[in-house]
Amino acid sequence: MLRFLCLLVFPFWLFAQSQPTDTVYQISGKLLDASTGGPIPYATFYCPSCDFGGTVSNELGEYVLSAPTPVAEVRVDHIMYRTLEASVSEDRGNLRMQPEVHELPQVVVDGTEALQLVERAYARLQAQQDQSFRGEGFYRQTTRQDEGYTELLEYFVRTRYSNRGMGDWKVTTGRYAIDPAPRRIGFGNHSYWTRGWKVHHDVYDPDRFVTPVNPAAFPLYDFRIAGRIAKESGEVILVDALPTAEVNAGTVIAARLYIDKRTAEILQADYSLDQLELDQPERGAFSPARMTATIRFRSTEERVSLIQSMQTRTSFSYSDRGVEAHAVEVNSVYLNFPPRAVNGQADTDAQSDFDDLRAASAKKYRPKWWDRHPVIAATPVEREVIEAFNQAEYFGNYFEPGR
Repeated sequence: MLRFLCLLVFPFWLFAQSQPTDTVYQISGKLLDASTGGPIPYATFYCPSCDFGGTVSNELGEYVLSAPTPVAEVRVDHIMYRTLEASVSEDRGNLRMQPEVHELPQVVVDGTEALQLVERAYARLQAQQDQSFRGEGFYRQTTRQDEGYTELLEYFVRTRYSNRGMGDWKVTTGRYAIDPAPRRIGFGNHSYWTRGWKVHHDVYDPDRFVTPVNPAAFPLYDFRIAGRIAKESGEVILVDALPTAEVNAGTVIAARLYIDKRTAEILQADYSLDQLELDQPERGAFSPARMTATIRFRSTEERVSLIQSMQTRTSFSYSDRGVEAHAVEVNSVYLNFPPRAVNGQADTDAQSDFDDLRAASAKKYRPKWWDRHPVIAATPVEREVIEAFNQAEYFGNYFEPGR
């Protein structure tokens, strides 16, 4: 039976330059396109004086910052817009970004230029992969079944990682709730799609997921130039990596890579997989799922590329032992806080068990702390879900070992 859980260990570990203070000013607003007035989702806000070092805008372009002063200085980055530096305050939170010039290619003769750029990007990552970092991050996950939300998970993690992806992933603080009504579906910790990604590889295993920044997998893809962005820092090339017709559509992941032409630095990667098999017959019948993920990168002062934020979406239909089918969508967003360089490699896989969740679940849930220290702005619907789950006492201190 589906149950509910809360995880909380009070976050004493927040990095030193952005410790939550006794006096916290919540600065919020919307990030908008200066040309169209439309929202800009998943832009990165850098704010060294703020709790957590900044934030990322949500899918509606909304953002929230917890600052020690009424006014905060921010830098906002998005691959499709000019970098914005601005002052924000409680009464002046809305911001507008100017779009970059985006040109589609007139003629694509072959994929030679695209493949050469991906090869350069791989060589750059490979040369830096021995440098590892420690840091903290924040993960949020929601599950929607038909028109209603059934599940919400938020937690903080300690991480160790390199430019390949996550190594260590240790949950320290969190809260989790699920609607216990019959035939409601939940996934518990679905963070594998965040902590399990490897940005680049050097081997090909047909039984595992394949991404294109991998010389062993180059023959599995058709590479082509999809567009160019004229940014202030230089030209960015959009490279589409499309699986060839002969490959297994369930394991070879299509991608669009945003690569700096001069440095070969990958700035963003959009992934998609259309035939993901969810084999859980004990829970019911699942259609093949569609999965998408977007990873945004930041550069350290030494120009090492690291994951800055990531969002994923998995959608499928589900029926419980022949009962009516339901449309299900699992969404997640992850924000990496500023990293610290450490010695040694971070080449182990991130944890896939629930030991860290079990340890955290024994602590008391403090809803007021979560209200005072938001990391990523919740959408109006998510705020309603959190309020409803709090009122229904779905956030508890329970962890079901079989999940």
